[in-house]
Amino acid sequence: MYRRLILGSLFVAAALAAGRYYILARGDKGSGKAQKAFETISQALEDESDKVESEKQVEALRKKYSGKFLQHAKAYPGDGTACKALVMVLRLSAKDASQRKAAVEGLRKDFLKSEFIKSHLKDLGNNPTDPATLDLLRDVLKEHPDKEAQALACKTLIKSGENALELIGKAKSNEKVRARAESFLGKEALAKFLEAEPNFEKEVKALKEKMREDFKGLLPDASVGSDAPPLEAEDLDGKKVRLSDLKGKVVVVDFWATWCGPCRAMIPNNRELVKKLKDRPFVFVSVSVDKERDAVIEFRKKTEMPWTHWWIGPGAKALETWEVEGFPTVYVIDHKGVIRFSESGFDENSKLGEEAEKLAKAAEKKEK
Repeated sequence: MYRRLILGSLFVAAALAAGRYYILARGDKGSGKAQKAFETISQALEDESDKVESEKQVEALRKKYSGKFLQHAKAYPGDGTACKALVMVLRLSAKDASQRKAAVEGLRKDFLKSEFIKSHLKDLGNNPTDPATLDLLRDVLKEHPDKEAQALACKTLIKSGENALELIGKAKSNEKVRARAESFLGKEALAKFLEAEPNFEKEVKALKEKMREDFKGLLPDASVGSDAPPLEAEDLDGKKVRLSDLKGKVVVVDFWATWCGPCRAMIPNNRELVKKLKDRPFVFVSVSVDKERDAVIEFRKKTEMPWTHWWIGPGAKALETWEVEGFPTVYVIDHKGVIRFSESGFDENSKLGEEAEKLAKAAEKKEK
């Protein structure tokens, strides 16, 4: 129940990411000993997070493992896993200023211009209420020697700024969100955050212009209105499959996992949509990130999921290409291969079915 809150701000998770599970640690592997130590801590965190039953236990677990990841970073300075560990501290230590400060200082000192930080820039933008991590991203944009890393920092700052504006809007219009924000940030910090609305608007506008002028075409783009990025996977028989093979049809691409509660909650809706659009120019593709393909095979023996299933595993490059931040993440692609709709998390009032049906009608007109 509380696993999705372990790795992000309770306020941000509640306001922006209801029904979404977060990916654990991205990034390059480290040296043998360091990698093994990091995996041990990560697995222990995952195991314990499945057992928590209250927000009080969430906070205790976050504090405990923030300390463990800080110790790991100190034990293996400069290693790829040290960079991952410091990012994990930022994701875990939502209310511990000293731990967050130590993590930011460590990242700035050892990884500001490093190849390792490149895989974690999206994680640094997860909390738009945190000035320190946003400043770190701005410094990566200015100082990192790799232009692709600069572009990623720029794109992350845009997304974080947009999330900040959404949060500000909700906090201003919804008393419950405002009260929760105040309990998380404190009255003074919340006031400063709300007052920063014009600054976020100005920065987002400037950064979007910079993306167009300085970084155009440098990064894959999975935003609505863009051509769908390439996607290669395996079907449940191990055969290679490609999204491009489905061009000419409306395609729903659903990144999911059998262990993901919101993903499972979507299944009845998916089943209804597939039934409704049967024999139309439409394909529903669930792309599993489970560790083993067999997990999907076994799950389907007990659960009716009569549509196309692919598998890529948890560490696939496609997750970055398609900008998957959590599960489920769903895209609707028209018959020309253009993304027309996307959403993350499970929403009972989702427009997914409506959009898919509208695009299927357009595809049928094209066929005639």
